[in-house]
Amino acid sequence: MNQTGNHFRRLRHFGLLFTVIGASLFAYFIYQTGVDTIFLDIQKLGFGFALVLILYVLRLTVRSSAWMLCLEKPHKLNFFNAFQSVTIGEALSSMLPFGVVISGTAKAIAVRKQLPLVVGLSSLAIENFFYSLSTAVLLIVGASVFLSKFPLEGNLRNVGFALIAAAGFVIALFLILIIAQWRFLSTTAKMFRRFDVFKSEQLKTENEPSKFDKFIEQIVRFENNFYGFYRRNSRRFLPLISLQFTFHLLGIAEVWLVLKFISDANTTFQTAFLLETVNRAVIVFFKFVPFALGVDEAGAQFVAETLGIGASIGVSLAIIRKGRVLFWATIGVILIAVKGINLREQL
Repeated sequence: MNQTGNHFRRLRHFGLLFTVIGASLFAYFIYQTGVDTIFLDIQKLGFGFALVLILYVLRLTVRSSAWMLCLEKPHKLNFFNAFQSVTIGEALSSMLPFGVVISGTAKAIAVRKQLPLVVGLSSLAIENFFYSLSTAVLLIVGASVFLSKFPLEGNLRNVGFALIAAAGFVIALFLILIIAQWRFLSTTAKMFRRFDVFKSEQLKTENEPSKFDKFIEQIVRFENNFYGFYRRNSRRFLPLISLQFTFHLLGIAEVWLVLKFISDANTTFQTAFLLETVNRAVIVFFKFVPFALGVDEAGAQFVAETLGIGASIGVSLAIIRKGRVLFWATIGVILIAVKGINLREQL
């Protein structure tokens, strides 16, 4: 218990450090771009921000629908509960340093009255599998287009190639994981039990298994649900991957819409696609920075400047999207309070 507490304390310290660094970068880019310039761009957007919020509703709807597709009978989840749960998870993932660590569990806890926790977690793992595949494809295509269309210096080109290689590795690893059905979670847990790592948890009577044995049972059930889904539901693969690509297309549409309002330059699909690709890469690699403070602005500024639409436009775009994230994060916090979710007790 003390080791777990120390682990979370270390995470909090790292999270605070990254938050301070991110906030400093954020302040720097606002100063560099100019508050007046950013405020003018926000004024140009005007009622368009309502359209940005609506587009994000559609994105949450897509992720919620994908999750519902990952459930098998007799378990089911209505859309309203799924949507609320996804909103809560996205809020925690955005707001907290290392929020991605607890966002999935928070989603499952939010619907614990409708689904057993292990079923919720395994179905979310399946949904995240398809999301990760689609994101990896997006990063590969985006990085390839960027490298082929725009001259980049040596180190930046190397970053692009590394991104392609990393995304390709993730795709290959996930596919091998599914085909081979590697049960590394239960195998690792059983190894810990065999070597008596958790001695304090091994106390038990003849008729009652230890807490750690019960934990292993839940892991095995999780893996059975996860791997069994792919054998029993191959017809759902196309709808699931289509929903995930729709999620990314809606992100591209959001970028295109904002640029139409705030930029005088010709807004093309390629411009919106590349800006969304970099935003997604930032979200993937800098999840430990709350609201992607600073790093999102840096990425958007670099791409916007490279594309010739103006560095300030990239920073304004990132800040406007951050406003959307903040709005929906607030909704997520309200839902947590309304549902009476206490993550400290549940985790």
